[in-house]
Amino acid sequence: EVVNTEADVMLEATALYTQFTTDETTANGKYLDKIVQVCGTVAQLSNENNVVSIQLDAGDPMGGVLCELDPMGQHKRTDFQPGERVCFKGICTGYLSYVVLNRCSEVVQ
Repeated sequence: EVVNTEADVMLEATALYTQFTTDETTANGKYLDKIVQVCGTVAQLSNENNVVSIQLDAGDPMGGVLCELDPMGQHKRTDFQPGERVCFKGICTGYLSYVVLNRCSEVVQ
């Protein structure tokens, strides 16, 4: 389970997003299928089919980092507010205008 596993890498949402937009091939090699801990500011929140997704701001209105909460996880909360600084840990599944992390859990600093 991701929540109990040490992150392979920790970085800011803006840095993660920039690496994918600058050189997706290299970024895939570094982050794909790895457990990534990412911190950033909540841009928006969505909840579809009981999957809560938090979009972190990466300085680009057309993209960012998307953290999908683990649907099987025991989350302390799901009521994240835009503008709030948060950290999540999840598995990086790639980049499609957003860098996607799934099976995320909040990391409380």
